[in-house]
Amino acid sequence: MTDVSLIVPIYNVEKYLVSSVEAMLGQTHTNIEIILVDDGSTDGCGKICDSFAEKDSRIKVIHKKNGGVASARNAGMDKANGKYIYFCDPDDIISLSLIYDNFRLMEKYQAEVCVFGYDFLRDEGGRFVKETGFAPPKTVCLDYKGFWDNFPQERQAEATVWCRMFLRELLVKNNIRAKNVVVGEDTLFIYDVYECGFNKIVYNSGKYYSYIRRQGGAMMVYKEGRLEVTYMLAERLKEVVENCDYVKGRYEGLVYSSYVYSASGSFRYLTALSPLKMYGIVKEYMSRPNVKEGFSRLNLKEVRGSRRRVRMFLLKHRLFGLYTAFSYFYDFTKKFKGYLRRG
Repeated sequence: MTDVSLIVPIYNVEKYLVSSVEAMLGQTHTNIEIILVDDGSTDGCGKICDSFAEKDSRIKVIHKKNGGVASARNAGMDKANGKYIYFCDPDDIISLSLIYDNFRLMEKYQAEVCVFGYDFLRDEGGRFVKETGFAPPKTVCLDYKGFWDNFPQERQAEATVWCRMFLRELLVKNNIRAKNVVVGEDTLFIYDVYECGFNKIVYNSGKYYSYIRRQGGAMMVYKEGRLEVTYMLAERLKEVVENCDYVKGRYEGLVYSSYVYSASGSFRYLTALSPLKMYGIVKEYMSRPNVKEGFSRLNLKEVRGSRRRVRMFLLKHRLFGLYTAFSYFYDFTKKFKGYLRRG
C-alpha cells in the first residue's frame, strides 16, 4: 500500500512547477504517489507533468478542464491510493523531510490528522523576505476532546490544507470534499474536519512548508463575491463550535473575533474598486449583527501592528470614510515602495 498521496492542483504555474515536483520526488520518504492535476493549464504545465510521469512511476497525471482548485483536489482524491493524503500547492516550497516526519508521527500515534509548522515568504522580485509563520509550541497528540480543549491554539494555525496531513479513510468515511467557492475552500475543508469527530490529532512543532506571497497570486487580488464567502466562513465556524458538546460556550469570543479579522482581511482587497464603491460595501457589511457584535467585543490593545490597529479603530468606531481614505493611502504607499525597490 502507498503510504502517502500528494495531491497537487496545477494551473498555469510553469515557472515554478519543475522545482516543486523535484522537491516532491526528493522526499526522504519514498513510498509515495504524486498526483499532478493539470486543471486546464494553457501554458506548458501539462507537458511538464507528462514528462515527469514518463521518468518516475510514482507520478500520476490528471488532465481536466479548468474547474478551480477545489475541483482539482477532488479529482486527485478520487484517484488517490495512499493511506494518508497531503495537499500542496505547486508554487510554494516544501521541506524534503515533510512526508517522512509527519507520516512517522501519524503512524506512531495512530492519528487521523497532523498539523505542522510553516513560514510565510514574501516574493520581492525573486528575493524572498521572511514574514511571520507558525509552529505548534510542542509535539503532542490529543484526542478529540483534547483538540477542543486546545482549540484557541489550533486557531492560531492557518486554516489551510498545506500545513496538515489527513488519513484518507477519515475523509472518505465522512465525505469530506473540497467545495467550489470564490475563496476559502481550504477553510471550509478544515471546518468539516473539525466537525467530523476524529479520534486523534497530532501537532508537530517542526516547520516544513513555506508559503510564498506573490503579487497577483490567487490570494492577492480582488474577487467578486469574496466578502459573501468571508461572512459564510465565519458563520460556518460559529455553527461548528456551537454544535460541539465539548465546547459549552467557552469560545464565544473566539468565534466573534472571526467575523472581525476575516472582514478586515477581505476589506484590504476593495481598493481595487472605486473609493465610493468601497465605502458602500464596507458600510453595508459592517451593519450585519454578528459583525457589529464582533467589533463591539474587540479589544484594540490586543491588535498587533500599528497599521492594523488604526484600521480596527476606524472600523470599530464606524468611521468608514476615514477607513476608506486610510486604505487607499496605505495601498498607494505600499505600491510606491515596491516600485522604488524594483527601480
